[in-house]
Amino acid sequence: MTELEVFQKSLEVSRATLVVSILLSLVSMVFAILGMAFQRSHNKRSLRPLCDLRLEATGEVYRLGLRNAGLGPLLLGSIDLIPGKGDVAGALSLEEVLKAALSPALRKKFPGLPGPGRILAPGEVVSLVEIPLDQAKAVLSLRKALEGLSLEVDFRDIYGRRFKEVRIL
Repeated sequence: MTELEVFQKSLEVSRATLVVSILLSLVSMVFAILGMAFQRSHNKRSLRPLCDLRLEATGEVYRLGLRNAGLGPLLLGSIDLIPGKGDVAGALSLEEVLKAALSPALRKKFPGLPGPGRILAPGEVVSLVEIPLDQAKAVLSLRKALEGLSLEVDFRDIYGRRFKEVRIL
């Protein structure tokens, strides 16, 4: 076997190795793309926000708030009060009800509602109203103003799906 024949055989082996490595890299890219597609479809179903509306008296505070109890971020839409059994035509603004029920001194402490587009991370809590329990008159006034109303929160997930949570107060 001459040097030229040995070089030709070596070149054929190098070409075969190149073709095999290209095929292996293409196959691995296909599997990586499929894995990412499966992961995304899984995330669409499982990374969903869950809005937990809370009206509670804990410690020294009477609180109306919401918490993202889901695994995905919650993109807040609107927060409305609905009178009666879901009469959407008569929707009230929570800020208007709070202004009517709370004294001016307490209203100054009230930071305002979170605006549309506010993002709540999983486990994050936002207080809509906090009143110290030692101010019993204000707590009773607020409870009377919220009696018979439903709190409705519209929100989205990161994939654009819309959700609505309603709690009778």
